Amino acid sequence: MAEILKNLGYQVQGSDISDSYVTERLEKLGIPVFIGHKEENVKDAAIIVRSTAINPFNPEIIAAKNLNIPIIKRSEMLAEIMRFKHCIAVSGTHGKTTTTSLVAKMLEEAALNPTVINGGIINELGTNARLGSGKFLVAEADESDGTFISIPAFVAVVTNIDPEHLDYYGSFENAKDAYFKFIENLPFYGFGVLCFDHETVREVAARVTNRLIISYGIKNKNADLVAVNINQALEEITFDVKISETLQKHLKIDFNEIKDIKLSISGEHNLLNSLAAVVVALKLNISKELIQKGLSTFQGVKRRFTKVAEINGISIIDDYAHHPIEIKATLKTARKIADDKSSKVIVIAQPHRYSRLKDLMDEFSICFKEADVLYISEVYPAGEEPINGVDSQALVQNIKKTTGQEVYLLPDHNQIASILKSTIQPNDLVIFLGAGNITKWAYQLPEQLANLQKIKVA
Repeated sequence: MAEILKNLGYQVQGSDISDSYVTERLEKLGIPVFIGHKEENVKDAAIIVRSTAINPFNPEIIAAKNLNIPIIKRSEMLAEIMRFKHCIAVSGTHGKTTTTSLVAKMLEEAALNPTVINGGIINELGTNARLGSGKFLVAEADESDGTFISIPAFVAVVTNIDPEHLDYYGSFENAKDAYFKFIENLPFYGFGVLCFDHETVREVAARVTNRLIISYGIKNKNADLVAVNINQALEEITFDVKISETLQKHLKIDFNEIKDIKLSISGEHNLLNSLAAVVVALKLNISKELIQKGLSTFQGVKRRFTKVAEINGISIIDDYAHHPIEIKATLKTARKIADDKSSKVIVIAQPHRYSRLKDLMDEFSICFKEADVLYISEVYPAGEEPINGVDSQALVQNIKKTTGQEVYLLPDHNQIASILKSTIQPNDLVIFLGAGNITKWAYQLPEQLANLQKIKVA
């Protein structure tokens, strides 16, 4: 968003608790980024845009209040930017970032030059945001604080709905109500694109009576668009899609399938994400040939099963998965790759937020089943205070009780290479999972292993 505002001509600056590839990119674009949150960082600001990770006691928020500087949420600024465009908003508990990227790719292939505001780095663009000259804007709609219902979209994509951010919503029922409003708030000419493989999504869709809903799925054969003849390889998926008679009539198309689609990323969850993009593309009259080309050349999103390096045949993977369902999906893909190579899946996981670990401790205790060896680091707090009895040690003990798998508490991330040295073998997958600073550990590991083993990093 900072990049978009900069390109629109605004003077922008920001701050973060540590540097990263995101802050480095912003600085290269001429956007000053302060490392550390301090009162003096906001003294010349006209407005403060904060993410949901920033709590009310942050020194910059307190300083802004004392200086009477308006403070708005990220979603409010996003909504204002979106008013100038025809907006496609992608929401859901998981898969938002990849789906947003896939939809944007469809529009790019059709030369519609969309503006894109995403939650992760799109590999093809090298950024998570871009100001396009076309009339469409594709945005990831963050549901964490409920403000996504105010986004002025004409297309609402919902990938799935699981219990998450209950610290804000108070209950899962309230969260489901928010998704219902997200769809109901569409204009009369708009439409929702919903994954009918997900039971809760179907439940919410059943409540919608006055907006067009187009469904997609793999397992749900009653969906409007269904993937069939699926063949998953190590780094790609090929499939066909069947289009229902109802959707054919609505789209006024003379074909009922698209054959031989190749998606250049792996995992059933990514196949579902791609189906959402296919629905949007068909509805916007993008040809099936361009759809096929877009999916086959899609380069993925940073931190979504990203291969950091290969060293002595060992693949080091960085992935953003931090919710039990995301972790299961990622490790399901990893398990298939490892089994095909008769190798191991070794996981280093960093729990994200004490509140999430507290709410989903039982789910976290069983979601790592596909890992042959598992290391759990300390919790990344994301601004939260610790919760008594809710920590990595408790998670390790629960995992041992529920699955009996090989799991260890990671004492120090600087020791990862030394710990793994005697364990890893050629063709093994070492996967870093988490939404905190664990991505840095993934990128440090190749050199650390190379130094220990005196071998070349690929």
